[in-house]
Amino acid sequence: MGRSRKRNTGLPTRVYIKGASYYYINHRGRWIRLCRKNEGESAMYRALAAVKEERTVEPTMQTVFDRYRRTVLPRKAPSTEKMQARQLDQLEQVFGGMDAEGVRPHHIAEFHDLRGQTAPISANRELALLSHVMRLAIRMGKIPSGVNPCSTIERHKEKARDRYVDHEEYNAVWKRAPAHLRVLMDLAYLTGQRQADLVKLRRDQLKNDGIHFAQGKTGKRLIVGYSANMASVLEAAGKLTDKSSMYVVPKKDGAAYGSSGIQTAWQRLITECINDELLVERFTFQDIRAKAASDDDDGRLLGHMSDSMRKNVYRRRAEKFDPVW
Repeated sequence: MGRSRKRNTGLPTRVYIKGASYYYINHRGRWIRLCRKNEGESAMYRALAAVKEERTVEPTMQTVFDRYRRTVLPRKAPSTEKMQARQLDQLEQVFGGMDAEGVRPHHIAEFHDLRGQTAPISANRELALLSHVMRLAIRMGKIPSGVNPCSTIERHKEKARDRYVDHEEYNAVWKRAPAHLRVLMDLAYLTGQRQADLVKLRRDQLKNDGIHFAQGKTGKRLIVGYSANMASVLEAAGKLTDKSSMYVVPKKDGAAYGSSGIQTAWQRLITECINDELLVERFTFQDIRAKAASDDDDGRLLGHMSDSMRKNVYRRRAEKFDPVW
């Protein structure tokens, strides 16, 4: 139940006097001027009726965005949901007030080109998300032609990341890292799994035949077997806290680390290594996953089904060949 108003009590709901005019506050909190106070209440009521009539016909694209947030986003991985919620904010500012059928390819191309001047990769991700939203609009009957206006827009070219972390660099950072980051680094290298899956790794996933993973991003299920090195890493993980914990890499109090906290600690660690000249070029925690794929025979432990994904994105070590003569 809303709070009782303490001023302008004789006016319709959401209508207030501000200065010399009547204003209506819409559902988004925006103040809409109705008319001047000296024009009288009859003019105010006429203006209010016009505003409410216009309000009943919501921008079609905003309706689609709202439904996407309610029905599609919650089914995605938490990190993807959070990222795409921010992207939807960006898209709503541009397209939220438009009718879905009135969104043309040239509107989308103009937005994509403008975003691409400063953030080409973000522009591509937002275009992909908008295309998915448009498919929902077609499903809702908002685009009777059934043609997705995003389908003809060419993406900006992206260069695949090719940073390969050699053993010397890895060891230099590992020696400077705190105990929990050492364990996470080694688990990332030995298993090839994402940081988000490693911080949530539970002890009940350590079964007799290996470590059972269900990847949060893809849903891919896989088992990574044990080795002498893996046993050493798991032994080190067991020394991180003296409290019982369900997690393999717990905090001192036994709770799980958050991905944002690990990222902050990682950035601090890499900066220290750069400043102390232990490292020449920065690398990300994700680059350890690529190192695992590059050093592994076929890279299948990452869980990607596509050979091209493994080859073009994750296999980064330079190939070695014998001389011709």
